[in-house]
Amino acid sequence: MAKEFRVRDKFKGVEDLIKGVMMLHPSTRSSDTLLYLKSLKMLGVRKLEEAERCDLSIISVHKTRQRIQNVDREYLPPDNVVKARNEKSEQMRLDYIDHKRGNR
Repeated sequence: MAKEFRVRDKFKGVEDLIKGVMMLHPSTRSSDTLLYLKSLKMLGVRKLEEAERCDLSIISVHKTRQRIQNVDREYLPPDNVVKARNEKSEQMRLDYIDHKRGNR
């Protein structure tokens, strides 16, 4: 039977795993893809095929990272990343308003 990779076998939960990865690898604080890959590695995943047998998804990594950074204010990304994220968010808001007004 193929080995399964479970977060709770090694960590208290997804948040514990994500905080650990962001603490050890600061570069993961600004890239969900890198954070996901490093998290899989910490769970013992070594091959892409093994990731399919893992109970961790990039969506759960993304949402957990957002909560840790935006609500808990921990493991924040560099200032340039925060600025870029804020600009993107503002542009999306403005595009939505334009769309609702029929300007596009």
